[in-house]
Amino acid sequence: MEPPNCRSRPALSRVSASDVLNKETAMKASEIRAMTEDQLSDELAKLKKEQFNLRFQKASGQLENTMRVRQIRRDIARIQTIAAEKSAATIKA
Repeated sequence: MEPPNCRSRPALSRVSASDVLNKETAMKASEIRAMTEDQLSDELAKLKKEQFNLRFQKASGQLENTMRVRQIRRDIARIQTIAAEKSAATIKA
């Protein structure tokens, strides 16, 4: 008996990017907006440290979840954007 070829196998092994993101959820803008400026800076520092560690894992070939790099980068950008909005609102008021 021959092993089944690729076409006869079910497509259960395919994982979409949204499935990966749902397992390790990205921060939502509403969650970030609820944070104070101190909490934002703490969270930003934590994410930058994780990004640094992920870069080392990638360089040494130990990174398993490559989608996490993208997710962290976007979370950092999201926090920086909302922090800038809050500081602009403070200056304007």
